[in-house]
Amino acid sequence: MSKKILFVLTSATVAPWGKSTGYWLEEVAAPYNHLTALGYEIEIASIAGGVPQVDETSTMEPYTSEDTHKFIADPVATAKMSSTRPIEEYVERAQKGEFACVFLPGGHGAAIDFGPSAGLKSVIEGCYATNGVVGAVCHGCAGLVTAINPATGEPLVKGKTVTGFSDVEETQIGLFGVVPFSIEAEFKRLGSNYKATEAWGPLVCVHDRVVTGQNPKSSKQVGEKLAELLA
Repeated sequence: MSKKILFVLTSATVAPWGKSTGYWLEEVAAPYNHLTALGYEIEIASIAGGVPQVDETSTMEPYTSEDTHKFIADPVATAKMSSTRPIEEYVERAQKGEFACVFLPGGHGAAIDFGPSAGLKSVIEGCYATNGVVGAVCHGCAGLVTAINPATGEPLVKGKTVTGFSDVEETQIGLFGVVPFSIEAEFKRLGSNYKATEAWGPLVCVHDRVVTGQNPKSSKQVGEKLAELLA
């Protein structure tokens, strides 16, 4: 199996509700650190290319961690983040089976631009069709909503046990009904077996070759579960 993994980050910078947004640092850093330590080669793409914007809140206490500090101090990781290529450039490579895994970190930016991205949809479907693993955490799970299982022609998450940022969590931060859509409601509508634990507690679901994490606290475990599937 290929040792290449593709991380895909949001390119959104301003949310429709008027606040600055972007990717959530822990959700990139923890899986990245774990997987690179195991020898996986990680490429980082974004929806539009360029320098993806971090959600500044995720760079502040109490949201930082040993993983976030390690990631921002890593010159290789920093170089990758400084010049990402747009997701459309990865479609053909994913369809050819070049990536063992496609992983979608969150941040509220992902709730804005992951769903409408035809390129992201094609990359996910291409990876899955070539026996790759698809992973997502928190609002990164928004990228799975439009994806189709090439073998069945049905939604990728249909019949699968999955998780993602919950309605309770979205309500507690005042954005339920404000974000473009509820991940929980969409997953249920698509026929998945959606699971959630208590708000802000870690939860990771693994079903077939799909790994999902509920929230930022789930990030490290998502990386660990991806590694188990890829081993």
